[in-house]
Amino acid sequence: MTSTILIAAYVFLLVVALVASYFWVPFNAVNRVEDLAKVATVACTAVSALMAAIVTIINFDRAAKEARKLAHLNLKLQKRLAKYNANLEKQVIAGKRRTTAYIKLFTAAQGAYYTLNKLASETWHSTDKDTVNAAMTAAATANAGFLENAEDKQLWDRIWQKTNFIAERALKLPAKEAQPQFWRDQISDLSNLLFAFQKVVDTHLHGKSAGGTGAGSRSDAIEA
Repeated sequence: MTSTILIAAYVFLLVVALVASYFWVPFNAVNRVEDLAKVATVACTAVSALMAAIVTIINFDRAAKEARKLAHLNLKLQKRLAKYNANLEKQVIAGKRRTTAYIKLFTAAQGAYYTLNKLASETWHSTDKDTVNAAMTAAATANAGFLENAEDKQLWDRIWQKTNFIAERALKLPAKEAQPQFWRDQISDLSNLLFAFQKVVDTHLHGKSAGGTGAGSRSDAIEA
């Protein structure tokens, strides 16, 4: 649109210059044709110079507007990028914190398993119950809220409840000689829960399940 207007204005000014040149040169001039050609050339040159200056100004203004627009766009993109990077960093931090939570919870459950395993050798004492409950409670308080979904939380709660149940019931056994049989009666359920949580942790960390770590394989746990 601007180009069309400029062309029309240029043609109009050329016509005006030629017409003005025609009337500028006296009709009774001796060399009127030659004088008319000179005046028309000067007039057309002046018009061309004027139009060139106008086009330069317009182009400069257009370039300045484009530069401001580009600068605004760059600033907007930089803000979006900064926001994206900040969100990404938060996600990374949250991911690391969640990973730490899974590891600490499994470590606490593993520790409870090995403490409860003292029942197999008739060496379980009331202080062991306090150790198991304190460790599991501390781990749950600090980390359970970071578990990724409700299913993982429910699985952890079942492990916590199971360890507490075993610890409480162990204190009520009639004699130390009853501890090994009681442990054999409970170990299968607890081991299954630990293996299930172990798979959840490994899936969360590596995207695949792996066996035989932590509390040991199921057969090893049952034989303990």
